[in-house]
Amino acid sequence: MKLHPFLGFSWAILSAQVLASSPTKTVSLLVPEQHDSKGQLVPLSPRQQKLIELISIESGLYFNVKAYPWRRAQRLAQLGYGLIWGVIKTQERSKYFKFSAPIATLNHWLVVPTGYAFPYRNIQSLSGMRVVIANGDLYGDEFDTNRNKLFSVEEEAFSREARLTMLAKGRADVALIGSFHTAAKQFEARLNYLHGDIGDWTVLPKPQSTAPIHIAAPLDHPLSHHLPTINQAISRLRQRGAIQAAISIQETKSDNIQPLSESYRFNKHQEDGYVMGR
Repeated sequence: MKLHPFLGFSWAILSAQVLASSPTKTVSLLVPEQHDSKGQLVPLSPRQQKLIELISIESGLYFNVKAYPWRRAQRLAQLGYGLIWGVIKTQERSKYFKFSAPIATLNHWLVVPTGYAFPYRNIQSLSGMRVVIANGDLYGDEFDTNRNKLFSVEEEAFSREARLTMLAKGRADVALIGSFHTAAKQFEARLNYLHGDIGDWTVLPKPQSTAPIHIAAPLDHPLSHHLPTINQAISRLRQRGAIQAAISIQETKSDNIQPLSESYRFNKHQEDGYVMGR
């Protein structure tokens, strides 16, 4: 499938360990495009890169990682163009996908400009508010049932910067931002460290939802045959504490703002857009 170079890119995981493990099977893994505040494509977070690398090594599967706008990535995965990374299991998605074992738990935190905090108890607390979310993302069945009924939803690019900018400009009341952080104050400190140039942020004490992320394969498709191997890899990594170590990696400002450049060696590839490390 030919991709426009600015709509999708892919990269092979750059790791001596991955290369040394000699994976026996190459599998496309679709991930959401990430952008910085200037709209430039940037890599996945170090945590997610490490998790993908660990599962690749442990399973023996060579993941050819391809990034697309998130809604498009989900559609391509449904059509069998690859496994998809980092999805949350919902009733709607279960109609189209089979899911791996849980990989790590993601909290969807409610973020507001400092001075505009409100008591969040349950979904009813969002009544009448404008909530900005990542374009194409889902936040659980309860949220999806009430969206644009109890509260209005604005969908923005799959980046924290875009959502925080909407808050700073008064175009939304609250942003939903996913993180592996388990404590609100810890995540609040990271947001203000990474995005203090946009505004001053408060993370409400209770997340809107907490759910594990998975790798998913289209139902009744040969790609789903890789899930037992992936599940065994996840189980072994969890037992060794490797997954917890990966999600404990701290993001830095340079991780957040650096566009894909020297560290991510791109060569134009006629079929796959941009390929990393080939």
